[in-house]
Amino acid sequence: MHLRMSVAATETGAVAAKAEHLKSAKYATLKVSHHFVPFAMETSSVLSQAALSLVWDIGQCLRQTTGEERSKEYLLQRIAIGVQRGNAAAVLGMVRRLEDPFWE
Repeated sequence: MHLRMSVAATETGAVAAKAEHLKSAKYATLKVSHHFVPFAMETSSVLSQAALSLVWDIGQCLRQTTGEERSKEYLLQRIAIGVQRGNAAAVLGMVRRLEDPFWE
């Protein structure tokens, strides 16, 4: 992704917005036959506009189905935890590789 570091550091959601744009372009042909929503999220848990809209819609459906008023918030928390777990797994995987004497 080509985004200037200064923009990413000063504008909240700039990286997610850029990723959303790139995913939309990459999967543009799917829109003919599928409902495609580009889901982009920064590691700081900032969602792109399309992802936030999708989560909002799913949260509304969960609220109507379960009656739980905080369904959307719980969904956002679970997504953020998933991103954090993925980041931790990536870091731990790299540490293990660096500790392996046979890794080149």
